[in-house]
Amino acid sequence: MKKVIKTSFVLLLAGLFMFGCANSSSGAHAEGDSHAKISQKEMHELIMHAGNDAGWLMTEYKSNAILAENVNNDTSISAEIKFSNSSFVIHSESQGDTDSLEDAIEDALKKR
Repeated sequence: MKKVIKTSFVLLLAGLFMFGCANSSSGAHAEGDSHAKISQKEMHELIMHAGNDAGWLMTEYKSNAILAENVNNDTSISAEIKFSNSSFVIHSESQGDTDSLEDAIEDALKKR
């Protein structure tokens, strides 16, 4: 009986561990500087305009997230930008470079 309980406990822990690892992502993260005194709506508009101006196709995804896509010849880069009123995070599992997108957003925040 004790062996069954121990085995069940070990299997439960292994399952939880695997579930946690499956939900984590291995994409690159870029976090913007904290910016105060801006509403979430203003941050949304700023990110949309900055991305479009930098040549990215910006698609509204959620109230706090935007999808960004960039296609150059045969290379496609996609990223998700999650944001709040004070920061943003760019997450991309593509092998491409999102530095131009991050720079465009940070420049737009500085000019604001």
